[in-house]
Amino acid sequence: MKLLTKTTIYYILISLITYLLIAGTFYIAVKHLIYKEVEERLRAEQHDFEAFVKRHGGWDESSYFVENKIEITKLRNFDPVQAEDSFKDTIFYDKFARENVPFRELTFYNSFKNDWYKISIRKSLIETTELIRYITLTMLFLLNIGLSSMFIFFRKMSKNIWMPFYNTLDKAKKFDIKDDKDVQVSETKIYEFNELNDVIKKMTGKMRKDYLSLKEYTENASHEIQTPLAIINSKVENLIQCDNLTDNQVLWIEEIQNACLKISKMHKALLLLSKIDNGQYNASEQIDFNDMIRGKLEEFEALYTHKNISISFINKGTFLSNIHADLADILLTNIIKNSIVHNVSHGAVNIEIKNTSIEVCNTGQPLITVPEKLFERFKKDKASDSLGLGLSIVKKIADHSGLKVEYRYGNSLHKMILSK
Repeated sequence: MKLLTKTTIYYILISLITYLLIAGTFYIAVKHLIYKEVEERLRAEQHDFEAFVKRHGGWDESSYFVENKIEITKLRNFDPVQAEDSFKDTIFYDKFARENVPFRELTFYNSFKNDWYKISIRKSLIETTELIRYITLTMLFLLNIGLSSMFIFFRKMSKNIWMPFYNTLDKAKKFDIKDDKDVQVSETKIYEFNELNDVIKKMTGKMRKDYLSLKEYTENASHEIQTPLAIINSKVENLIQCDNLTDNQVLWIEEIQNACLKISKMHKALLLLSKIDNGQYNASEQIDFNDMIRGKLEEFEALYTHKNISISFINKGTFLSNIHADLADILLTNIIKNSIVHNVSHGAVNIEIKNTSIEVCNTGQPLITVPEKLFERFKKDKASDSLGLGLSIVKKIADHSGLKVEYRYGNSLHKMILSK
């Protein structure tokens, strides 16, 4: 969720809560004020009624004009202690309006002519209710306009305020470490955004500098290491051809040669990983893995024939993928070679190709190490004498090319699955 969207949602929620609280409070306040006015009028009618009774010694409807409806009920066995005035809302049928109309009613007690009477004076609330409704609706309408205007203003203001941030973010997204240009950010009037721009400029500048240093180091190391390794291998071959070598000397020379070969393989593998990280294999083309696998099986025919390994190739589809041709070759070489090298004598390799996946299963000794660590650098099965870089290269190439690779073990079979 975008920052502007999230702040807008918070604004809407807070505004809605504020809107409901203001509307409710306003309605209650207006209703209270109007009811207070009605009750004061009813009290005035009560005082007029009591003054009339006191002056004339009784009640005479023909001689007393009352604005409101009045009802007098004679009480029997009434205890004056219970005489307490009260207000309440009630509804009566209005014959003029021909509908039930709300009233506010005041009930009080009075005595005249030696008897107690219950007097109820009522005032219509229909005008009051309409007034409350109109006032409330007017207030809500104005509040809606105010909140909507504030929302639009807040939205535009926030968008303008955050525009430098989004511009910097867009330029940071487009930043390519292989370009010769630094990120160009604009100066703003907001201190925090200027601080962010400075951090991004320093960070991307350091990244480019480190990248160029690493690239230069990799290229120099690749050149400088190969030269002494070639010299060592050449001298070792010359030593092997010498006469009068003892058995121990021959053994030592072989160990030196094997160590050199191991260093050379390690150097090539690490160099390949570094080149992939540096983006030197970004070019891609659509590769038919079916044809490439057939070629690899022909290439390793001598190896699996020597170990008496049977090969099963099942073609259920065509696996096509956009990938650098050299990386595709290295990827399949490592997977298929591993299935043969780490197999057992008279074992089997089963390759099944579908439109979306390639499964390479092989027999072999049970895995000793943790399967999840096989794709890490220099992580290998404890029983293996390999460098531990083959599967890390497979994983790196798969990730770089948008493919998925996973390892499974079950029913005494090692299974490597490559999928889209």
